[in-house]
Amino acid sequence: MISYENAMLVNSKLASRGSKLVYPIQNLIDFVWKDKPPESKQPVFLHPIEFTGEEATSKLYQLREWIQARPPDVSQYSKSPEPKPSQINIATLISSLDAIAWLLNMRGSDIPYNPLFHAYLFVSLDSAVLFLEKSKVSNDVAAYLHSIGVERKDYTDV
Repeated sequence: MISYENAMLVNSKLASRGSKLVYPIQNLIDFVWKDKPPESKQPVFLHPIEFTGEEATSKLYQLREWIQARPPDVSQYSKSPEPKPSQINIATLISSLDAIAWLLNMRGSDIPYNPLFHAYLFVSLDSAVLFLEKSKVSNDVAAYLHSIGVERKDYTDV
């Protein structure tokens, strides 16, 4: 498994030899790794404000300000001086586990010796969706997410 950038570099070099990389639908390691440990089912939990120092709503507000401040993604070769609606930044998808945990003031135990949990977080200018397994969300965490305006959907729905 390699990054997209490296894959494009390798493909450009292979093209001159009449070859290309093939991208399997499933991770091939999963076929070989037979005794893979099960994924953690431990619930996520809230990290108290005395340790976080800032409310999650404040962090989400700052993130939304940052999204709005990004310049439109207009190509230097564009013929139009005005950006198209599709070129204006309106959201971000966060896949960094530590960033999600910090932003939402939540912690978990999915990764040994780290207070992180497997999730994705989509934040737009007016909504947020946390992609996290329902079994990891207690009633208190569900109420907290609702109170800060974060919807929860299943991890695989991302």
